Order: sequence, then C-alpha cells, then structure tokens
Amino acid sequence: MAIFSIVIEDNMIFEITNNFRNVLIVACGGCINESLAYTNKYPIFKTVNNKTKTYAVHLEAERIYKILVNKGHIVKVLESSEIKHFEFLCIRNKIIKFDLYDYIGDFKPDIILNLSCGAGTFGIVKSHGESVPIKQITESIGMLSYVYEETTDGQYMVHSKVKIISFDGRVVELKY
Repeated sequence: MAIFSIVIEDNMIFEITNNFRNVLIVACGGCINESLAYTNKYPIFKTVNNKTKTYAVHLEAERIYKILVNKGHIVKVLESSEIKHFEFLCIRNKIIKFDLYDYIGDFKPDIILNLSCGAGTFGIVKSHGESVPIKQITESIGMLSYVYEETTDGQYMVHSKVKIISFDGRVVELKY
C-alpha cells in the first residue's frame, strides 16, 4: 500500500527552479517509487551493479536531472536508498538521525526538490530544517494497492491487480 502520487509537469518544475542555480533532487524509494512503477511500467526494484535500487524513482530522478541540466542548472540527485537507515523518507527514528549534507559532499543547494509523497517531504523538513527551500514536486491522488511479481529483470507490479482509491473513496481509473 502506498500513497499514489504523480510528478508535476516539467514546466511547473521549471517555474519552481527558475530563480535557483544549484538544485538538489531528493528521491524517495517509497510511495513515489511505487507510483512511478505503476504509471510507467518500470520495475519497483532492480539490481544494478550488484546493488538493489528503487528503480522507478531512480529513472524519474535521472530524467528530471537531465532536463534541469539542459536549462543551465547545476544539479545533484540523492536517492534515499543511498541514505543509511532511511530508504523511505517518511520513516523517522528517534536514535538515528541523518543530515542531507553528510550525503552530498561540498554541493550547496539553493533549493531542494523532493520527489516523494507529502510524508517524505515532512521527513526532509524534520531532518534538514528549512534553511533552504524544500519543494515537493509531486501531487498525491489517493492510495495505491498492488500485487507484484519477481522476474529476472526486477520486481514489477501486476497491473491487473492494481487498485487506486482517491482520498474521497472513489476508485480511480488510470489508463497507462
């Protein structure tokens, strides 16, 4: 089960980043990864170079990285699968804390684009504070329920068994 979200339009991302040069994209391995796996028919997880990646969000973060670089931005991507103990940005731990700057080296973002559901954005604000603007670049639609299957190429959703329920209780029919 996940919060089903969609990524906002590219032109909206351009508007958000228009006055900023250094852009950090933080990509969550939770709800948005599952949402993107459904909408784009990507693997949820895939092993790349002997490391399991949250693959759908990896591909989307890579896509957004390229379009922002083409617009002249300096961009860095941080995938939550790279953050020890925090594959899902919404999960908080009283004992273990993380600071984004531990994972981005000398890169100094002017803005953080959060590729996650709202709970992941809350997790980033809780962990990082608001010294740099943090903008969620997804829109939550409802809840996603699914069944997946393992293949030699990764973990995929069984599309015929996916159900999306809007926040007001209606079944959402999406054609992808």
